[in-house]
Amino acid sequence: MTPSSARILNGVITSWNQGAEKIFGYLAAEMVGLSIMRLIPASRHEEENHILGKIRKGEAVEHFETQRQTKGGRLIHVSVTASPIKDATGQVVGVSKVARDITEQKMAEEKNPATERGAGTARHRTHRAIGSGQQGTGGIFLFRLP
Repeated sequence: MTPSSARILNGVITSWNQGAEKIFGYLAAEMVGLSIMRLIPASRHEEENHILGKIRKGEAVEHFETQRQTKGGRLIHVSVTASPIKDATGQVVGVSKVARDITEQKMAEEKNPATERGAGTARHRTHRAIGSGQQGTGGIFLFRLP
């Protein structure tokens, strides 16, 4: 691991909302001040490094599907959008992530592949809802990049 990768892996959570509590099972008091890597299964660390590398360049990462780990150790499917947080000088200092649990949709798709088209449309509608600021559609958390 390069020193820059090690720094990316140490992103510290600074904000954690009720949606994130519901999705991941951790209270804000349990997550604020800890590494984002607590949520990321070991098999997905490189994926997170790639995403955070894009964020460091100032690029947003739109709606990617991946897996994350809950407080109980269960792997869940999530749809995530990540955006850079910049200071007054335009320097990227953190990341805002919106995660939505799509485990039920993924299980339905596995049972009946013909429903994939309909599920994709439903996910698209939900992504639009998140973007419009509707409450309760996803977990939002912020973390800083050292």
